[in-house]
Amino acid sequence: MINPFAAAAQDQLTQNFLARTFMLKYGSGTASGFLIRYKNLDYLVTAKHIFGNDDKRGLLVNIGKGWHKIEGKIYYHTNKQIDIAVVKVSNITVDKEGIELEDYSVALGEWAYFLGFPYGLSTDDNSNINAGIPMPFIKRAALSSMSTTGSAITLVLDGHNNPGFSGGPVIIKNLKTNKPTIAGVISGYIPQTNKLVTPAGTWDYSENSGIIIAYGTKHVIEIIDEIR
Repeated sequence: MINPFAAAAQDQLTQNFLARTFMLKYGSGTASGFLIRYKNLDYLVTAKHIFGNDDKRGLLVNIGKGWHKIEGKIYYHTNKQIDIAVVKVSNITVDKEGIELEDYSVALGEWAYFLGFPYGLSTDDNSNINAGIPMPFIKRAALSSMSTTGSAITLVLDGHNNPGFSGGPVIIKNLKTNKPTIAGVISGYIPQTNKLVTPAGTWDYSENSGIIIAYGTKHVIEIIDEIR
């Protein structure tokens, strides 16, 4: 049984979020994921698209001593638009104060933080404040828009996302509790296509538009309720 938190006392809420965000590997690509607790059971949440069309290979997690295979079945939402995957893990444990998803109210324009491992990079836990587990990067963006299209709750953030953040949590202040809460799961960013005109010709190229797409954590609960 993998218990990465046995040596780490989680005294601050911010540390709780950091300690439960993990670097994942599937095939040759890396991504992010986070652990939540729902009705006394632990689930790993990430982005569906990291599995492509094949989710039969092993999903790996970095807990500071190399890569370890995650044991558990992968589940998706019945709405295929929703880019969320939930893994009912059986070999990763957390302490008794696991983060629970909650009903929330957020304000447009509010600052949001998103956590993850861009390009497989991490913050090394050399001081062992996180039981030696690599910690995620922290980035900030403004909550620009929220919408519901075809029952899919979409959060649009104004910031700069990078490959590797997919599956990481979006953390925003909950107006109901005045405390930070996990409001969404990072999916990716919208690319912007431009034309480069030179004497030798014209080429199309893409760049990061700064528009980040995430899906609401309400859908995580819907997936779990469907499989319980």
